[in-house]
Amino acid sequence: MKETRRDLLAALNACEKSVSEGRGLEIVEDTTATIRFAQRYRAHFKHEDWEDEKKLRRDAVDVLVILRNIAEREDYIVEEPEKEIVRKWCREIRVRVDRDDDVRRQMWERAQSWMEGNWDGNEWGITPSHLPPPAQVNQLS
Repeated sequence: MKETRRDLLAALNACEKSVSEGRGLEIVEDTTATIRFAQRYRAHFKHEDWEDEKKLRRDAVDVLVILRNIAEREDYIVEEPEKEIVRKWCREIRVRVDRDDDVRRQMWERAQSWMEGNWDGNEWGITPSHLPPPAQVNQLS
C-alpha cells in the first residue's frame, strides 16, 4: 500500500509538472499514467463515502475526454481551460490522499493508545467480566 501511495504521488508530481511546463503529448501520457495510479490507489483504499467515489470517477472520465481531444489535434495543442481541469483533478486527488493519511494516522493513534493503556487486571485477555464473583473465589480457595 505504501508503494501504491508513493507511485501515485510521484505520478501526480510528474503530471503537474507536465501541465505547467510540458507539451500536449507529454501531458496526455503523464496524466493517463496518473489516472491509472489513482485507480490502483482507490482499489487499495476503499471509502464509505460513495458520493465522493462517484465524483472522483466522473472527474477522471472528464479528464480522459480532454486527453482524447488533445491527442486528436494535429499539434497536440492544450488550451488553458483544459490545463486547469487537469490541475484541479490533481489537487482533488492530493486532498484525497491527505485525507486517507489522516484517517490512517488516527486509526494508528487509537490503536497505540489502546496498546499503551492501563492493562492492570486485563492481562492475558482476562477482564473483570470474566472473573468469578468474589464469593465464588473464596469458595474455590
